[in-house]
Amino acid sequence: MDPNFKDKKITAVQLFGDAKSRSGTCVSCVLKRKNGSLLVTSVKEGKDTYYQLKSSGESTVLILEDPPKTDNVFHMLEYEGYLLLFKTKFYLIKDGKAMFESPEKCKAKYSYGHNLNQGRGVQIIGSSLYFQTKSSNLIEYDLAAVLKSTDKSKLQGKIVYDEEVEDFCIGGDKAVFILTLDGGISQIANQKAVKTFQADNLQRGSQFSTIETCGSNLVTCGFSPKRNAKFYMVMSRDLKEVSMCEVQGIHGGVHSILTHSTADYVHILAACAFKSVDWLVFTNNALILIDSVEVTGRELYGLAWKEEGVEAIVYGEKEQMKSFKL
Repeated sequence: MDPNFKDKKITAVQLFGDAKSRSGTCVSCVLKRKNGSLLVTSVKEGKDTYYQLKSSGESTVLILEDPPKTDNVFHMLEYEGYLLLFKTKFYLIKDGKAMFESPEKCKAKYSYGHNLNQGRGVQIIGSSLYFQTKSSNLIEYDLAAVLKSTDKSKLQGKIVYDEEVEDFCIGGDKAVFILTLDGGISQIANQKAVKTFQADNLQRGSQFSTIETCGSNLVTCGFSPKRNAKFYMVMSRDLKEVSMCEVQGIHGGVHSILTHSTADYVHILAACAFKSVDWLVFTNNALILIDSVEVTGRELYGLAWKEEGVEAIVYGEKEQMKSFKL
C-alpha cells in the first residue's frame, strides 16, 4: 500500500441537494465548470425536471420553453453555454429552446447490470461529441460545425465505428477505444480495429461493461458472476496490461467510471450497478483498491466531480443523490 493512502477511506457520505432536486430519480449529473455549479436531471412520474445546484446543494429549476417530448433523459452535458440532452435523440438546447435534433436515435440500454444507459455512452473532447446510436453505431458530431451551420436539418453524425460495442472512450488526442462484452478492447481508425486486446483466461466468462481513460492509459472492469469478483485492469495505450486488481463483487459489476489525474496518481471512482462505489488509485504502475463503500440501497446511474480529486457526487434511483469525500 502506498503510504500516502494507508489510512484513507471514503468519508462524509451524505445526501446532496435539496428536497426538490432529490424528489425523483436522478438520471444525470454534470459539473458545470465555469461557475462550479452542477446540472442535474431528475425524473418523477415520467416527467423530466432540470436543476442547477450550487455547491451548498440549493437548487434552481432550469426552464426549457420547448422541451423535447420524447423519452426521459439518460445523459446531459454542456458545451459553450449550450445544454446537450440525450433522450431518444440528441438535442442541442440554447436559452431553453431546442436548436438541433439529431436524426439518429441514441442507445438507451446496454447488456449488463440494470441495463439502463444513464450517465454513460456519451463523451465530448474539445468540440467533438461522440455517442452510440440505437443501431449500435458510434458516431461523432463536430459541435462547432453544428453551431455554424445555417441549415441544421441536413446534419448527421459521422460514423466512427459500425459494429456493436459495450462501451467506448476517447483519448485527449481523439484516439478511439472500444470495449466488447467479453473483454475485447480495440483502437479504432478509419472505422476499423487497428489494435486489439482480449482478456486472458483469468477473466474469461466475465461481463465487461465500461472503459475509460486513466491518465495516459486506459482502465476497464469485468465482473465474474461465477467468482463473484470484479477485475479492474489498467491498460497501456498500445493495449498491453499494466496492472490488475481483483475486488469482491457483492453488488455486481461497474456501471460507470470517473477518473482524475495528478502528477503522481490517478484516482479512479467506480459506481457499481447497485449500491456501492469503489475507490482505486493507480500509481507507480500499480492499481490499488483504497476503499469500497455502500452508499445507497438502490441502482446507481453515475458519478460527477463536485471538486475534482476531492469530493464527488453519486446519483441513482428514487431520490438518491449523495456526496462523499476522498
